[in-house]
Amino acid sequence: QQATRHLVHHLVLSECDGASHFGSLEGNPTPCNAGGDPNCRSVVYGWAVGGDAMQVPEVAGIPVTKDRHYYVLEIHYNNPDSE
Repeated sequence: QQATRHLVHHLVLSECDGASHFGSLEGNPTPCNAGGDPNCRSVVYGWAVGGDAMQVPEVAGIPVTKDRHYYVLEIHYNNPDSE
């Protein structure tokens, strides 16, 4: 949302293997220092304030399979005033 855009600090998209414990975290904000899923060790993309948008050709993409791979998008905020 435009009104809270200034609070976004950075984004991290990770590729993960195996089972995840993130289902229990869905919809429940957690502190950045809480530790992530140990199965998510491969960073696919990151963005921070001041960074450019990721643009890839139309024929490119990030593969998603049905088996053991999944992706986690973490959105980190800088909101010291609890807006």
